Amino acid sequence: PTESLTPSPTITEALLPTVTSIPNSIKPALPTVTKPQSCTETKGKVIAGEFESLLLGKPIYFKIYLPACYEADPVSRFPVLYLLHGLYTNETQWEKIGVPDTMDNFVDNNDMPFIIVMPRVPDTDAQAKSPILQVIPEELVEFIDSNYSTKADRGHRAIGGVSRGASLALRIGFNRRDLFGKVGMHSLPMLTDESTYYASALGKLEQAERPLLFIDSGNNDRDLLMAQNFDLELTKLAIPHTWYMFSGYHNVAYWNKHLPVYLEWYAQDW
Repeated sequence: PTESLTPSPTITEALLPTVTSIPNSIKPALPTVTKPQSCTETKGKVIAGEFESLLLGKPIYFKIYLPACYEADPVSRFPVLYLLHGLYTNETQWEKIGVPDTMDNFVDNNDMPFIIVMPRVPDTDAQAKSPILQVIPEELVEFIDSNYSTKADRGHRAIGGVSRGASLALRIGFNRRDLFGKVGMHSLPMLTDESTYYASALGKLEQAERPLLFIDSGNNDRDLLMAQNFDLELTKLAIPHTWYMFSGYHNVAYWNKHLPVYLEWYAQDW
């Protein structure tokens, strides 16, 4: 059946053919989380961090969003979302897209706090065999789990990205599906042969082994046909995924407008 995991009035804005959405499951009600009584914070904070990558032989820089009352609550552990930026930008892109304010609103409305890690990925690391494909799962995830109060399991860890970051998120999420239970691809650029490869590879996996998949693109996005092609390949093989075509372009305004939809999808089951 065709359903929508995340109903949104903006889905109807693009006057285009009906969008196919194959959900993995119906989104459950989000649990209630009680803030520590001693904490009066209403907003999370974004701080800068870094660690020395042995694989690269240089530091890896990142920004991390910590929800309100994180420091006042040493007992609770939180799910983690890794968000990758696009080409010709850095770890500040997701801040510019609106992660801090949008996430604060999401937590306030849903009582579902989680951590967001936004690493810097060098522009040279765009190729399919980039070393960053190992750095993020093998070094960054371990560093974050060792230094922050995370729920360190596949069911509470997701990875996503915009543009080039969407392609990297798929490669990392597929190769290390033991670590990531969800993969979000926003304004996805992907070559036809790569779409065929990943769809075929996903089709050979058992349902429980596949990560949940989310793909979206603007109807005026320069990479729209690439995203549509991956959706088509997945649909032909009846591989569950969520696909949206919203109105918009390949830019910050588009990602900012639909960031609430992204966060709600990532948080399902958390």
